[in-house]
Amino acid sequence: MSGSDLAPFVAAVLRDSTVDKLKNENDGLRELLEERLLLQITGQDGAPIHYEISMKNGTSKQGDNERDLWVVNMMIGSNNKEENTTFDDNNDVIPLDSIIIGKFLEIWVGGQFLQRFDFYTCRVRRMCFNMIGTNDGFDRNMKDVPQMGLIAILPTLDASISSSVPIIYAKFGPILFDEYHNLPQQLSMGDLYSLIRASNNGTPKFLMVQKLLFRKTLRALVTVATTVIAANGIEDEEDDDDDNDNGDAEL
Repeated sequence: MSGSDLAPFVAAVLRDSTVDKLKNENDGLRELLEERLLLQITGQDGAPIHYEISMKNGTSKQGDNERDLWVVNMMIGSNNKEENTTFDDNNDVIPLDSIIIGKFLEIWVGGQFLQRFDFYTCRVRRMCFNMIGTNDGFDRNMKDVPQMGLIAILPTLDASISSSVPIIYAKFGPILFDEYHNLPQQLSMGDLYSLIRASNNGTPKFLMVQKLLFRKTLRALVTVATTVIAANGIEDEEDDDDDNDNGDAEL
């Protein structure tokens, strides 16, 4: 057999080898990008991990003052896809006792520490009551049943201007409708815990993180990464909810 006869076989082997190499490099790049986009909500120093999801599940939104925001829905793929107006004990909730004892919630992106919320100093804002009543998390037909009420968790005033994450939207409870609306409009997490821990006959209280809002500086980095991921065949998620960065948005 002459060299010319072997040429097609050699070319095929080389071609297959090159394709396999490119495929492996592409898979490695996608894996690296996914690692860089991994969003985690944790306790102090990164443990325990309460939530994790990809930043590519976020969507771009315009908040107050034309601020460009990146909104990440933490409930995608969870057991709480519905509004969960009644309380359901599962892995998507954090015992308030553990937060108060641990003192901190931390935000990590791509394995890097981004921001810490100190629950003795951060601000908690109760959702404003309105005539329709759609933004407090309660089913009006079940006012006598403890439910999970909506809150906005904000950094201290001094830190809020420069914070990468200006707001965490969450549900807390279970708490009765009237107890929720008798709370101050704004207070610290420590004060909130003190006010509600004895309610409902001392039933344990929980926090369920719903959404995180990121400022545009971080969103720009996510946009670049998600564009590369999309180019590699990973579909992006869409979310049509409206959000702003003042703590009064509907979830």
